[in-house]
Amino acid sequence: MKLINERSIRAKLTHTPTEQRITHKGMAHFAGTGPRGLTCRECIFWDYWKGDYRQSDGLIKPARCKKYQSLMRGAKGSAVPGDAAACSYFAANPNPPKEYQR
Repeated sequence: MKLINERSIRAKLTHTPTEQRITHKGMAHFAGTGPRGLTCRECIFWDYWKGDYRQSDGLIKPARCKKYQSLMRGAKGSAVPGDAAACSYFAANPNPPKEYQR
């Protein structure tokens, strides 16, 4: 069995270190690989609870990614902030929570 050396593996990675740096734990794929300018907050898979999704400072609470959960066969990932850059699994939510109140 032939092993691939580390340099060969790095050459085959398709995502930049920037995408890896801005990706949050619990995201279904690398951040920034989805539609430009859109965020997790605007995705149908971002599982916010409609009744209580604001913090006391007016910002939206982080929520889990339902796509991550389905890809991981039911394992729940960490909550992802709503302002995280969209990933490649992004699907537009027709009624996303409103923007942050600052």
